[in-house]
Amino acid sequence: MIYLGGTNGGSNWRSELIPMLNIPYTMLNIDANPNIDFLLYTVTPLLTRFNVIIKILKYSKIYEEKLIVCILENDICPDTGKKIKFDENAMILFDCLNKILYKNNSNMFWCLESVANYVNEP
Repeated sequence: MIYLGGTNGGSNWRSELIPMLNIPYTMLNIDANPNIDFLLYTVTPLLTRFNVIIKILKYSKIYEEKLIVCILENDICPDTGKKIKFDENAMILFDCLNKILYKNNSNMFWCLESVANYVNEP
């Protein structure tokens, strides 16, 4: 089972990922699901709560290889329908985050297809 955490706020990344999954998923609190195989946190430019980044850092120490982070550089603003993207400074931050995750045996991907391929492996 995979927990689908991360950006909310009108992002449609979950509806894009779910059809690609061959394993069950949940969006319930991870503390209520002790049998989670993977914790996925997807971050898009629609992220409005910085605490998600704090959770990612915390969980990389607790869950190590179970944690997966997916950074999607672009998203669609639900209010305007326009494509928005992270700026260069945000991408530098995510590169640093990737190095921390690597040291903690966690995984980071840059597209949903890679996440699906990883979690669907037998």
